[in-house]
Amino acid sequence: MYEQHQPQLAWIWQAAVRWLMPPWCPSAWSPTPTHPPHLLTQVIKSRIQTQSAFAADRYRGVLDCGARLNRSGGWGSLWRGFGPCFLRSVPANSVAFLVFERVKTALS
Repeated sequence: MYEQHQPQLAWIWQAAVRWLMPPWCPSAWSPTPTHPPHLLTQVIKSRIQTQSAFAADRYRGVLDCGARLNRSGGWGSLWRGFGPCFLRSVPANSVAFLVFERVKTALS
């Protein structure tokens, strides 16, 4: 059965690989393992930066901010905004690598 449909399956597989993995894809996805820990620090940093200077319950530091976020909203509050940030990273990294390669080629 498999031998009979092998040419069609090979064509489908090649088309899927071409569609899912264009040449820019490995460089675009390369920084994605670093996004989860980076986003965690960005959420805490932005909370500390946007707190009121005159608030009575100011964060005392990074660990205090993380602990309060976890207590008030649970584990999910520490990852709020991950989806849009992650989706933005692929096109942004693609453009960055494309510009880098073009500049490198132009200068050499």
